[in-house]
Amino acid sequence: MKSSSETSYNGYSEIILENLPYAVIQLTSEGKIIGWNRSAELLYGYSRQEVLGVSVEKLKAPDDMLNGNSPPVVQFRNNHHHKGTKQTYATDRNTAPAMAGRTVGSTASADSLLTRITKTKKRIKVRCRSMVISDNSSAVGSDPAEKPFLIEISQLDPFTDTTEQMYLEIANGRLMIDNLLIAIGIVDIEGNFLRANQPFHKMLGYSKHKLQGLTLYQITHPEDVSTTRTACANLQSGHAKYYQMEKRYLTSNGKVIWTVDMISLARDPANSIPYFVVQMDNITAHKKEHDELARLAFHDPLTDLANASGFTRNVELTVLSSQPDTFLSVLMVNLDDFKKISHGLGQTMGDNILKETASRIKLALRAGDMPARMGGDEFAILLKNANEKDGLAVANRTMQYITKPFLLEKGIEIFLTASVGIASQDVKNIASPEQLIRNAGIALNTAKSTGKGNCIIFDPPMHEKALERISLETDLRKAIEANELRLEYQPIVSLVTGKMVAVEALARWPHAKRGMIPPLEFIPIAEDNGLIIPLGLWVLNEAVSQLKKWDITIAKNGLKDRKALNIAVNVSIIQLLKLSFIDELKECIATNDLDPNRLIIEITESTLLDSSEVILNALKQIYEMGIQLAIDDFGTGYSSLSRIHSLPIDSLKIDREFIKEIVDPKEKAPLVTATIAMATGLNLEVIAEGIETTTQLSLLRQNDCLVGQGFLMAKPMPPEEIEKILIEDRNLLKAANAV
Repeated sequence: MKSSSETSYNGYSEIILENLPYAVIQLTSEGKIIGWNRSAELLYGYSRQEVLGVSVEKLKAPDDMLNGNSPPVVQFRNNHHHKGTKQTYATDRNTAPAMAGRTVGSTASADSLLTRITKTKKRIKVRCRSMVISDNSSAVGSDPAEKPFLIEISQLDPFTDTTEQMYLEIANGRLMIDNLLIAIGIVDIEGNFLRANQPFHKMLGYSKHKLQGLTLYQITHPEDVSTTRTACANLQSGHAKYYQMEKRYLTSNGKVIWTVDMISLARDPANSIPYFVVQMDNITAHKKEHDELARLAFHDPLTDLANASGFTRNVELTVLSSQPDTFLSVLMVNLDDFKKISHGLGQTMGDNILKETASRIKLALRAGDMPARMGGDEFAILLKNANEKDGLAVANRTMQYITKPFLLEKGIEIFLTASVGIASQDVKNIASPEQLIRNAGIALNTAKSTGKGNCIIFDPPMHEKALERISLETDLRKAIEANELRLEYQPIVSLVTGKMVAVEALARWPHAKRGMIPPLEFIPIAEDNGLIIPLGLWVLNEAVSQLKKWDITIAKNGLKDRKALNIAVNVSIIQLLKLSFIDELKECIATNDLDPNRLIIEITESTLLDSSEVILNALKQIYEMGIQLAIDDFGTGYSSLSRIHSLPIDSLKIDREFIKEIVDPKEKAPLVTATIAMATGLNLEVIAEGIETTTQLSLLRQNDCLVGQGFLMAKPMPPEEIEKILIEDRNLLKAANAV
């Protein structure tokens, strides 16, 4: 039975053979290859797997056989008798190439200069020397012809006695480590250095004299000493054959280097005293590169916070290291309307806002809380030992810091708000880090849907709503691609004549399973995920194309003297920010040969709050093309009439919520009347939305609001119905008994 120390020693011998600069082939007495080192692979081109079990004759050139040159194995068997002292190193006999467990002849050898054939059929001249290695079970002086042979081959490289001595010393444990390029140090059981080779001295900078006064543990980085001692103890106790580990060393000039060490235990064959063999490979450069890649993988360079991957990892590690009853909270923070501001101010100022936001978030945190930037203008915070109450406290402080003005270059002052979603859970019920983060994200989306500057705590029903929204988003994407949406048109009517002067194009989505889905439900989804771009372009082209079809109908019915019908199309701020939108608009008008003045682009009042140069430039180009611009839902976005006056706006539409307040004919409805008066004073046409009663109609007429739309006159309808109204030249006020 073999001891662990003997096995470790044998393993070291294998390593030495594998790294020798000479081709080493181990053969059976029949000439079959049972060992093949790396240099042999390089010399002959065959891998170890290709030659094991194959006869060495495979390598011999035919002319060598004709010339009668015998392989060294045969020569040695015929001419030599094994002489030597039996030295035993126990090992597994199935391991190759191994010299332990064999006896090395001290003087017997056979030399030959042979021609060999490589895998690529190339002829090479090699000088060979063979050495017999006797099986441990054989008696001293037995016939060497029955024993395995080790043949060392070197291409055109004459042997010296030193070479043979090197093999003898390797076999007997006197290792010629200076001949190897890899750094090797040999230390005793206490860690004192016995010797080291030149690569070792060069790597660490210690002279031979200085190294002899140090231990392995003294030149090991303090944080790695314990691990190194444990590895050596396990080797000594037989619990391990080798130890491979990454560790740090302190060089002679005080620098720290990283190495991959392989430590094995060997014993002096003369006195069985154990010692450690430490092989080292310097990986400092690789480690720095790896650490930098890891840092980039988990770090946001803009804000110097963790990124999304780093945050997920932090949550995971915190979950693993926390007690089951500990509560953790994740906060997701999003800057309201940041994208609009960033587009207006440019990327540099936008980045400065994000960096300042990161600094303000840090101010709101407790000790040990972990912030991160998840991407864009979305941040996250991990709170340890924190329930919902703790999460709310941090969220409120965060929102307060963010509402303070951001002072930018050129004296620009920006005011922002933030929406926050909170998810709290005890560790034992956290299924995964992603679940906790996801729940906080769902709460954030809920907070954003309720307005700006809100904070919402997650509850389970939100998850169902989130799944429903995701499903709806998927269906919407498919519906747009399959052209399943359709347009309806609501007449815009002269409140004086009752005649239709324009129509507003309104998208409708007839869902196969859910029925008709209202725009208020699917338009926000389209705006959130970018689907508003293809959807908006489809609406524009479809509406203008339909207008031309009505023109053709009017002409066919001999009604050319009728006043041309205009068409209004809603355009999202996201479309205006798209640089190609103006070109798409021009192409639509040109394709349909449309008078630009008949097209009305409706934008929401909140769009006016965006001071983006991209937006202002787009509005200017639209106006210069002759297209009319209207402000939709006026009164809900808190813009001023003076702001509207500075922009190329033609008309504004009073929001239906204001019109709805007109219920008593005796009341003056001051907000409505004041808006009409100021807009008229600015030479803007006023259009009332959502007219549903004759009382509302009467008050609007009294205050010189001459155009409107609403269910009192007509609901949104398919294009065929609009065509009938055109042909009949229908008075929609009369039809509604509202003349």
